[in-house]
Amino acid sequence: MLRNFDGTYSNANVTAAGQSSWAGSMGFGSVLKIIPHTLDFKISGLYGNGVGRYGTSTLNDATIGPNGELTPMRGGSFLTGLTLHVKPTFDIYADIGRDWINGYTYGSGGQTYGYGSNVLANPGQFTSQAALSGFTPYDLHSVTQETLGFWWAAYKGYYGAAKVGVQYSHTGVSAFSVRASQYGGSFTPYTFDNMILTSIRFYPM
Repeated sequence: MLRNFDGTYSNANVTAAGQSSWAGSMGFGSVLKIIPHTLDFKISGLYGNGVGRYGTSTLNDATIGPNGELTPMRGGSFLTGLTLHVKPTFDIYADIGRDWINGYTYGSGGQTYGYGSNVLANPGQFTSQAALSGFTPYDLHSVTQETLGFWWAAYKGYYGAAKVGVQYSHTGVSAFSVRASQYGGSFTPYTFDNMILTSIRFYPM
């Protein structure tokens, strides 16, 4: 995949107007029948520059460079899993996937700019009150999810097919590490969520 990023910001103090940056990436995907009609293995991935939004998590693609130009960031995503066909009407699956990006930062005038900077952070900024105010003092680095679920074909006949599905997922979100104080020490902001999802689908003939 080849992408182009255009800088269209019009300001006399910004040299990026009319500039363009190119980014390239490669992807793959495959489904392997480990045991025909019984066990399938699937794997897919994407890696390169400016691929953030192409992952399920839609992370950032680019950041602002030293001259105001859009600078694509390197990243990737992968998904792998197994599907067990217990019987023609019942499947069990387990998947794991991850999206991530590498930051791009630079220094100017004693300040750090870009995305994913290990900047000085006030621990008080990482509070629920700060989050509710819409203040986000950190940049996302990766999102990982593990899932386990099943599909049951409850009905299949003249009128079509009805399927019932249940899935459990554990999703973790990690930000870039930040310094906790000017005297050293750092920590990596991280949070997670557990979800149980249900679905009922009808496929007409």
